[in-house]
Amino acid sequence: MSMTPLFHVTLPDLDDNSEESHFAPLLFILEGMILLNMWHIQRSLKKAMRGLGRPVPPLFESGVRYKEDDAGREDWRDVYMILKRKRGDCDNLVAWRVAELRVAGIAAEPVIKWRHIPYEIACKLYPPNMISPNGLWMVHCCVRMPDGEIEDTSKLLGMGGGYSNRV
Repeated sequence: MSMTPLFHVTLPDLDDNSEESHFAPLLFILEGMILLNMWHIQRSLKKAMRGLGRPVPPLFESGVRYKEDDAGREDWRDVYMILKRKRGDCDNLVAWRVAELRVAGIAAEPVIKWRHIPYEIACKLYPPNMISPNGLWMVHCCVRMPDGEIEDTSKLLGMGGGYSNRV
């Protein structure tokens, strides 16, 4: 499978019916949130150097914890809204973490993982309005460090479960 680089995003060849083509747009959304968070972090550092406030704290020192979005919702939030709410789901936390790493000069990138959960199993875990007759797709975001190591930011901030153990 050939890969096409685009900004920090690497996409496989996509066809209309591939799983990759279904989830690839999430990389673009994540990259947009990463850029916004980088801007916030850099701006807060500049203002703090002038004595005009505090910089955005490092994610792991912020007091923020993992919390899944409410059923049927997918909310994309920047660092300031996450700080205000003191919680974020995997995409929010990864967009913050990758941004702070990039601002620090570390070439981290987001990773999107997905898995299909059959209807019979999904019914035991989620409200019926979230499940199609074909089941449910679970999507999870992590951070890939320059050395290839995968950091599960959500798990480090309180997410339970074992799905994210798979790369």
